[in-house]
Amino acid sequence: MLRSQKNARMAASQARPFHHFRTGSVIAPSPTVRQLQVFTGDPADEAAPVQGNPCRVTLLQQAPKSDPEPADITQCYSWPLGKRHAAVQCWNASGRAINCCGHGMLASAACWAQQWRGDGTLTMNGSQLACHFDNQRIWLGFSAMQATTCAIPDWIEDILGVAPLACATAGEQRGYLVVELQADTCLADIMVPDASLGAHSQRALIVTCAVGTDRALHGENIHFRYFAPQYGVAEDAATGSAMRLLALYWQQRGLGDQLQALQRSPEGGLLWSRVREQTTWVGGRVSFTDAAEEVAGV
Repeated sequence: MLRSQKNARMAASQARPFHHFRTGSVIAPSPTVRQLQVFTGDPADEAAPVQGNPCRVTLLQQAPKSDPEPADITQCYSWPLGKRHAAVQCWNASGRAINCCGHGMLASAACWAQQWRGDGTLTMNGSQLACHFDNQRIWLGFSAMQATTCAIPDWIEDILGVAPLACATAGEQRGYLVVELQADTCLADIMVPDASLGAHSQRALIVTCAVGTDRALHGENIHFRYFAPQYGVAEDAATGSAMRLLALYWQQRGLGDQLQALQRSPEGGLLWSRVREQTTWVGGRVSFTDAAEEVAGV
Protein backbone atom coordinates (compact mmCIF):
# COMPACT_ATOMS: atom_id res chain seq x y z
CA MET A 1 0.00 0.00 0.00
CA LEU A 2 2.73 2.45 0.98
CA ARG A 3 4.79 1.55 -2.08
CA SER A 4 1.83 2.12 -4.42
CA GLN A 5 1.14 5.51 -2.83
CA LYS A 6 4.82 6.46 -3.24
CA ASN A 7 4.78 5.39 -6.89
CA ALA A 8 1.62 7.42 -7.49
CA ARG A 9 3.19 10.51 -5.93
CA MET A 10 6.31 10.08 -8.09
CA ALA A 11 4.22 9.75 -11.25
CA ALA A 12 2.21 12.85 -10.37
CA SER A 13 5.35 14.87 -9.70
CA GLN A 14 6.79 13.86 -13.06
CA ALA A 15 3.59 14.88 -14.85
CA ARG A 16 3.51 18.38 -13.30
CA PRO A 17 5.50 21.32 -14.68
CA PHE A 18 8.84 21.76 -12.94
CA HIS A 19 10.60 24.80 -11.48
CA HIS A 20 13.79 26.16 -12.98
CA PHE A 21 16.44 25.83 -10.27
CA ARG A 22 17.80 29.34 -10.88
CA THR A 23 14.79 31.47 -11.76
CA GLY A 24 12.08 29.70 -9.80
CA SER A 25 9.76 30.05 -12.78
CA VAL A 26 7.50 27.22 -13.87
CA ILE A 27 8.45 25.60 -17.16
CA ALA A 28 6.43 23.12 -19.16
CA PRO A 29 8.24 19.75 -19.55
CA SER A 30 8.18 20.18 -23.35
CA PRO A 31 7.09 22.97 -25.75
CA THR A 32 3.32 23.47 -25.61
CA VAL A 33 1.18 25.06 -28.34
CA ARG A 34 -2.14 26.83 -27.69
CA GLN A 35 -4.50 28.62 -30.07
CA LEU A 36 -6.55 31.55 -28.79
CA GLN A 37 -8.93 34.35 -29.77
CA VAL A 38 -7.92 37.71 -28.31
CA PHE A 39 -10.03 40.84 -27.65
CA THR A 40 -13.25 38.85 -27.98
CA GLY A 41 -16.73 40.05 -27.02
CA ASP A 42 -18.99 38.81 -24.27
CA PRO A 43 -19.67 35.10 -24.93
CA ALA A 44 -23.27 35.66 -23.83
CA ASP A 45 -23.83 38.22 -26.59
CA GLU A 46 -24.98 35.94 -29.39
CA ALA A 47 -26.83 38.68 -31.29
CA ALA A 48 -23.67 40.62 -32.24
CA PRO A 49 -20.64 38.34 -31.72
CA VAL A 50 -17.14 39.85 -31.61
CA GLN A 51 -14.66 37.21 -32.71
CA GLY A 52 -11.37 38.94 -31.83
CA ASN A 53 -7.95 38.20 -33.26
CA PRO A 54 -6.60 34.63 -33.54
CA CYS A 55 -3.14 33.80 -32.22
CA ARG A 56 -1.01 30.68 -31.81
CA VAL A 57 1.33 30.66 -28.81
CA THR A 58 4.17 28.19 -28.24
CA LEU A 59 5.53 28.05 -24.68
CA LEU A 60 9.21 27.12 -24.68
CA GLN A 61 11.82 26.31 -22.05
CA GLN A 62 14.32 28.76 -23.55
CA ALA A 63 14.76 31.23 -26.42
CA PRO A 64 13.98 29.67 -29.84
CA LYS A 65 16.78 28.79 -32.23
CA SER A 66 14.82 29.75 -35.35
CA ASP A 67 11.69 31.57 -36.53
CA PRO A 68 8.48 29.66 -37.22
CA GLU A 69 7.36 28.90 -40.73
CA PRO A 70 4.82 31.45 -42.04
CA ALA A 71 1.21 30.49 -41.34
CA ASP A 72 -2.25 31.99 -41.76
CA ILE A 73 -2.23 33.29 -38.18
CA THR A 74 -0.13 35.42 -35.83
CA GLN A 75 2.44 33.18 -34.15
CA CYS A 76 4.18 33.86 -30.84
CA TYR A 77 7.02 32.13 -28.99
CA SER A 78 7.27 32.76 -25.26
CA TRP A 79 9.85 31.48 -22.78
CA PRO A 80 10.63 32.18 -19.09
CA LEU A 81 13.12 34.82 -17.98
CA GLY A 82 12.44 34.63 -14.26
CA LYS A 83 9.70 34.22 -11.70
CA ARG A 84 6.44 35.39 -13.29
CA HIS A 85 8.47 36.93 -16.11
CA ALA A 86 8.60 35.74 -19.72
CA ALA A 87 9.89 36.90 -23.09
CA VAL A 88 7.63 37.10 -26.16
CA GLN A 89 8.44 37.24 -29.87
CA CYS A 90 5.69 37.40 -32.51
CA TRP A 91 5.38 37.06 -36.29
CA ASN A 92 2.48 38.05 -38.52
CA ALA A 93 0.80 35.76 -41.04
CA SER A 94 3.32 36.65 -43.75
CA GLY A 95 6.23 35.68 -41.50
CA ARG A 96 7.40 39.22 -40.62
CA ALA A 97 8.61 39.80 -37.06
CA ILE A 98 6.33 42.21 -35.15
CA ASN A 99 7.92 44.96 -33.08
CA CYS A 100 4.97 45.42 -30.69
CA CYS A 101 2.14 42.86 -30.79
CA GLY A 102 -0.59 43.66 -28.28
CA HIS A 103 -2.82 40.69 -28.97
CA GLY A 104 0.18 38.34 -29.07
CA MET A 105 1.33 39.50 -25.64
CA LEU A 106 -2.19 39.23 -24.25
CA ALA A 107 -2.42 35.68 -25.60
CA SER A 108 0.98 34.82 -24.11
CA ALA A 109 -0.07 36.22 -20.73
CA ALA A 110 -3.19 34.04 -20.84
CA CYS A 111 -1.02 30.97 -21.48
CA TRP A 112 1.27 31.73 -18.52
CA ALA A 113 -1.58 32.68 -16.15
CA GLN A 114 -2.18 29.21 -14.74
CA GLN A 115 1.52 28.74 -13.94
CA TRP A 116 2.14 32.26 -12.63
CA ARG A 117 -0.97 32.30 -10.41
CA GLY A 118 -0.76 36.07 -10.17
CA ASP A 119 0.35 39.21 -12.00
CA GLY A 120 3.58 39.06 -13.98
CA THR A 121 5.81 40.73 -16.56
CA LEU A 122 6.36 40.21 -20.29
CA THR A 123 9.37 41.44 -22.27
CA MET A 124 9.15 42.00 -26.02
CA ASN A 125 12.00 43.48 -28.05
CA GLY A 126 13.53 45.07 -24.96
CA SER A 127 10.29 46.59 -23.60
CA GLN A 128 8.89 45.29 -20.30
CA LEU A 129 5.13 45.30 -19.74
CA ALA A 130 3.32 44.54 -16.51
CA CYS A 131 0.46 42.01 -16.79
CA HIS A 132 -2.59 42.20 -14.56
CA PHE A 133 -5.37 39.63 -14.35
CA ASP A 134 -8.89 40.40 -13.15
CA ASN A 135 -12.04 38.31 -13.25
CA GLN A 136 -12.95 39.06 -16.85
CA ARG A 137 -9.97 40.63 -18.60
CA ILE A 138 -6.19 40.58 -18.93
CA TRP A 139 -4.40 43.94 -18.88
CA LEU A 140 -1.04 45.03 -20.31
CA GLY A 141 0.71 48.11 -18.95
CA PHE A 142 2.30 50.02 -21.86
CA SER A 143 4.45 53.11 -21.50
CA ALA A 144 2.46 56.16 -22.61
CA MET A 145 2.64 57.01 -26.32
CA GLN A 146 1.63 60.48 -27.46
CA ALA A 147 0.38 61.37 -30.92
CA THR A 148 1.37 64.70 -32.50
CA THR A 149 -1.18 66.58 -34.59
CA CYS A 150 -0.13 66.95 -38.22
CA ALA A 151 -1.52 68.37 -41.45
CA ILE A 152 -4.07 66.16 -43.21
CA PRO A 153 -2.27 64.44 -46.13
CA ASP A 154 -3.90 65.22 -49.46
CA TRP A 155 -4.04 61.53 -50.42
CA ILE A 156 -6.07 60.32 -47.40
CA GLU A 157 -9.51 61.02 -48.84
CA ASP A 158 -8.68 59.13 -52.04
CA ILE A 159 -7.43 56.13 -50.00
CA LEU A 160 -10.41 55.93 -47.61
CA GLY A 161 -13.21 57.46 -49.68
CA VAL A 162 -14.12 59.88 -46.87
CA ALA A 163 -12.78 63.25 -45.70
CA PRO A 164 -10.99 63.23 -42.31
CA LEU A 165 -11.41 65.79 -39.52
CA ALA A 166 -7.85 65.57 -38.19
CA CYS A 167 -4.64 63.55 -38.37
CA ALA A 168 -1.76 62.82 -36.00
CA THR A 169 1.46 60.82 -36.10
CA ALA A 170 3.27 58.73 -33.50
CA GLY A 171 6.61 56.97 -33.54
CA GLU A 172 9.22 57.03 -36.27
CA GLN A 173 8.63 56.91 -40.03
CA ARG A 174 7.41 53.32 -39.68
CA GLY A 175 5.13 54.25 -36.78
CA TYR A 176 1.45 55.22 -36.91
CA LEU A 177 -0.80 57.71 -38.69
CA VAL A 178 -4.06 58.36 -36.82
CA VAL A 179 -6.95 59.54 -39.01
CA GLU A 180 -9.97 60.91 -37.15
CA LEU A 181 -13.33 60.93 -38.94
CA GLN A 182 -16.62 62.61 -38.14
CA ALA A 183 -18.31 61.21 -35.02
CA ASP A 184 -20.56 58.20 -35.66
CA THR A 185 -19.05 57.50 -39.09
CA CYS A 186 -19.76 53.91 -40.07
CA LEU A 187 -16.21 52.60 -40.29
CA ALA A 188 -17.45 49.33 -41.72
CA ASP A 189 -18.23 51.24 -44.93
CA ILE A 190 -14.90 52.98 -45.55
CA MET A 191 -12.58 51.87 -48.34
CA VAL A 192 -9.86 49.39 -47.37
CA PRO A 193 -6.39 50.64 -48.40
CA ASP A 194 -4.34 48.33 -50.57
CA ALA A 195 -0.57 48.01 -50.94
CA SER A 196 -0.49 51.36 -52.76
CA LEU A 197 -0.65 52.96 -49.31
CA GLY A 198 3.10 52.32 -49.16
CA ALA A 199 3.63 54.84 -51.98
CA HIS A 200 2.28 57.56 -49.67
CA SER A 201 3.43 56.51 -46.21
CA GLN A 202 5.31 53.80 -44.35
CA ARG A 203 3.10 54.31 -41.30
CA ALA A 204 0.35 51.93 -40.25
CA LEU A 205 -3.05 53.60 -40.62
CA ILE A 206 -5.40 53.86 -37.61
CA VAL A 207 -8.82 55.21 -38.63
CA THR A 208 -11.03 56.21 -35.71
CA CYS A 209 -14.13 58.14 -34.66
CA ALA A 210 -16.06 58.92 -31.50
CA VAL A 211 -19.36 57.07 -31.02
CA GLY A 212 -22.52 58.31 -29.31
CA THR A 213 -24.42 56.07 -26.91
CA ASP A 214 -27.24 55.65 -29.43
CA ARG A 215 -24.78 54.31 -32.04
CA ALA A 216 -22.75 52.06 -29.73
CA LEU A 217 -23.10 48.32 -30.32
CA HIS A 218 -21.46 47.04 -27.11
CA GLY A 219 -21.32 50.06 -24.82
CA GLU A 220 -18.19 51.44 -26.51
CA ASN A 221 -17.36 55.13 -26.96
CA ILE A 222 -14.92 54.92 -29.90
CA HIS A 223 -14.56 52.86 -33.07
CA PHE A 224 -11.39 52.20 -35.07
CA ARG A 225 -9.80 50.11 -37.81
CA TYR A 226 -6.13 49.29 -38.41
CA PHE A 227 -4.44 48.88 -41.80
CA ALA A 228 -0.81 48.04 -42.63
CA PRO A 229 -0.73 46.50 -46.14
CA GLN A 230 2.88 47.71 -46.55
CA TYR A 231 3.87 45.07 -43.98
CA GLY A 232 1.68 42.20 -45.12
CA VAL A 233 -1.30 43.07 -42.90
CA ALA A 234 -4.14 44.31 -45.08
CA GLU A 235 -6.24 44.76 -41.96
CA ASP A 236 -5.71 43.60 -38.38
CA ALA A 237 -8.76 42.14 -36.64
CA ALA A 238 -8.06 43.50 -33.14
CA THR A 239 -5.01 45.61 -32.29
CA GLY A 240 -3.81 46.27 -28.75
CA SER A 241 -0.91 48.50 -29.82
CA ALA A 242 -3.37 50.80 -31.63
CA MET A 243 -5.55 51.02 -28.52
CA ARG A 244 -2.49 52.06 -26.54
CA LEU A 245 -2.13 55.10 -28.80
CA LEU A 246 -5.84 55.91 -29.06
CA ALA A 247 -6.22 55.99 -25.27
CA LEU A 248 -4.15 59.18 -25.03
CA TYR A 249 -5.35 60.55 -28.37
CA TRP A 250 -8.97 60.53 -27.22
CA GLN A 251 -8.13 61.58 -23.67
CA GLN A 252 -6.72 64.80 -25.13
CA ARG A 253 -10.03 65.26 -26.97
CA GLY A 254 -12.10 65.08 -23.79
CA LEU A 255 -13.21 61.44 -23.65
CA GLY A 256 -11.59 60.81 -20.27
CA ASP A 257 -8.97 58.36 -19.02
CA GLN A 258 -11.03 55.18 -19.50
CA LEU A 259 -12.26 53.98 -22.88
CA GLN A 260 -14.03 51.06 -24.43
CA ALA A 261 -13.43 50.54 -28.14
CA LEU A 262 -14.97 48.40 -30.84
CA GLN A 263 -12.60 47.59 -33.68
CA ARG A 264 -14.80 47.54 -36.78
CA SER A 265 -12.86 44.93 -38.71
CA PRO A 266 -14.96 42.15 -40.27
CA GLU A 267 -14.11 39.91 -37.28
CA GLY A 268 -14.50 42.64 -34.67
CA GLY A 269 -12.52 43.30 -31.51
CA LEU A 270 -13.52 44.68 -28.10
CA LEU A 271 -10.79 46.55 -26.22
CA TRP A 272 -10.53 48.65 -23.04
CA SER A 273 -7.99 51.24 -21.89
CA ARG A 274 -7.08 53.04 -18.67
CA VAL A 275 -4.60 55.90 -18.49
CA ARG A 276 -2.74 55.98 -15.17
CA GLU A 277 0.05 58.59 -15.01
CA GLN A 278 2.78 57.35 -17.39
CA THR A 279 1.19 53.93 -17.99
CA THR A 280 -1.53 53.13 -20.50
CA TRP A 281 -3.31 49.90 -19.61
CA VAL A 282 -4.91 47.97 -22.48
CA GLY A 283 -7.23 45.11 -21.62
CA GLY A 284 -9.43 42.52 -23.24
CA ARG A 285 -10.95 39.08 -23.03
CA VAL A 286 -9.07 35.99 -24.20
CA SER A 287 -10.52 32.57 -24.99
CA PHE A 288 -8.75 29.29 -25.76
CA THR A 289 -10.00 27.52 -28.86
CA ASP A 290 -8.14 24.23 -28.53
CA ALA A 291 -6.54 21.89 -26.04
CA ALA A 292 -2.84 22.11 -25.13
CA GLU A 293 -0.61 20.23 -27.56
CA GLU A 294 3.01 19.25 -26.95
CA VAL A 295 5.43 19.63 -29.86
CA ALA A 296 9.04 18.70 -30.47
CA GLY A 297 11.94 20.24 -32.33
CA VAL A 298 11.29 23.94 -31.63
